[in-house]
Amino acid sequence: MKRCWIVCVGLMTFWSASMLLAKPGIVKTRDGRTLEGDVTEKTDVVIVTIRGIPTSIARENLESMQYVGTIDEQYKRKLAELPKIPTSRDHLDLARWLFDSKAYELARTEADAALQLDANNAEAQTLSTTIQGQLRLDRAKTTGATPVSPVKPATPGQPVITTPGDASTSHTASMHKYLSLDEINLLKQAEWSETDTGVKTALSPEARKKYVTSVQGNVAAFSALSPADQARQILENGTNDQRKEVKIVNDPAILAEYKRTIQPMILTGCATAGCHGGTGGGKLFLYGTPENDAATYTNFYLLMKCSAQVGGAQRMMIDPEYPEKSLIVEFGLPSELSKVSHPEVKGAVWRSMFRSPEDGQYKTLMRWMGKLVRPEPKYGFDFSLEDPVVKPTATAPASKPTPIRKPAPPK
Repeated sequence: MKRCWIVCVGLMTFWSASMLLAKPGIVKTRDGRTLEGDVTEKTDVVIVTIRGIPTSIARENLESMQYVGTIDEQYKRKLAELPKIPTSRDHLDLARWLFDSKAYELARTEADAALQLDANNAEAQTLSTTIQGQLRLDRAKTTGATPVSPVKPATPGQPVITTPGDASTSHTASMHKYLSLDEINLLKQAEWSETDTGVKTALSPEARKKYVTSVQGNVAAFSALSPADQARQILENGTNDQRKEVKIVNDPAILAEYKRTIQPMILTGCATAGCHGGTGGGKLFLYGTPENDAATYTNFYLLMKCSAQVGGAQRMMIDPEYPEKSLIVEFGLPSELSKVSHPEVKGAVWRSMFRSPEDGQYKTLMRWMGKLVRPEPKYGFDFSLEDPVVKPTATAPASKPTPIRKPAPPK
């Protein structure tokens, strides 16, 4: 056993020494492959390590090999080789290379440059979110629990956050308390704007018949409508029971974008275990690693319903009417740029989500909020992480159903 331990230690020491001898380089093989990574030379082979994975190449199979200097030197060279008018893709490719090389700050610069040229580039948005998360992980490792970004001291205007049910207990991801399927369907109905033509609906023949009979409509004319138009007509003119029969099969565009772009950004910046993903986040709790759609929709609902008292006025975390006044925007900025201080985070590292209003992610969030249904839709149910039973709201009279809200015209 002792000999085995000595051998293991020896191998680890040898491997560590080999890694220290590695230099950034480019290796080309006789079969046409090009490998760029950390190069370690040995007697009979050359080892190229890419993203921590070593690849051994026999020397007789080498076409050429050259060392390329440090990451900074390579970056300057690649930057100089960009076209005179670089595209978003050019900057994105450079950002990916920097990220793979663990040069995260430089990678963030290039990802932001890609988003400046194409703010709707989903790949750049995803990579930017990933880079932000990696930077926070690295800072947390080096700073422990000491805050690394200044937080303004509490003032009389310090926001007092309230959430559905006005949370008074500690929450954890193990609760698994999510919106029900019926509540998710109502949420989708409310967030389906008239300009969104990509929504698919399902409606049983019995539900169609009941609706046409109740409004004394023409069966043939109603049947000639598209499934989406039939669904809209029922949502606008039907009773609450009839509205429940309209099933939204996929996500309205605003929710699809939330899933793809907005939630990853918010969770990376806000829903860590020491903040809103655990007991340290006060009254706002979010599932930091949503393992299913139900958790994602629940996060969306909690964010839409969260508000805070600021200077005697109630401000929404996400405000569809005035996106620029949304607290998530104010809380996401550095303290010196924000008009509203982020509440103090005790015992955890707090960093702003955005560097400034010019940050690519800041602009992405603002554009998304500008597409939200206005005025804020009524979902038709109440949900709280505290209440064991969800209490339905009072239903509107059948003769005056809540109409579908139209998105505000672009400013």
